[in-house]
Amino acid sequence: MSHIATVKVKLKDQALLAEVCGELNIPCDLGQPEVRLYSGVVKSAASLQLKGWTYPVAVLHDGTVQYDNFEGQWGATRELHALLRRYSERVALRHAQRLGASVQREERADGTILLRLRA
Repeated sequence: MSHIATVKVKLKDQALLAEVCGELNIPCDLGQPEVRLYSGVVKSAASLQLKGWTYPVAVLHDGTVQYDNFEGQWGATRELHALLRRYSERVALRHAQRLGASVQREERADGTILLRLRA
């Protein structure tokens, strides 16, 4: 039986976030208390500087992200989506390992990642 899941991501695991940022060569400042966006300063847990982005991405203490990219003019959303995909994948893989499941990974042409877990 197969199931399709849509993942809504919160970046709660700062150690994993730093690991993923390192893999993607994204400067990541953990423990950043404030991040200056165009719209103002936000209280944050981390700051990420995505390639080509004018303003950093703020990771809030609850794991949500805030950013100003002026509908893509101050930074391509594909950069953020790549980070979120990799982070989500890593969370799913860790969970599968805890369950003792094997994982088959397929990356599709549109950038989506299909993970098949087998117990």
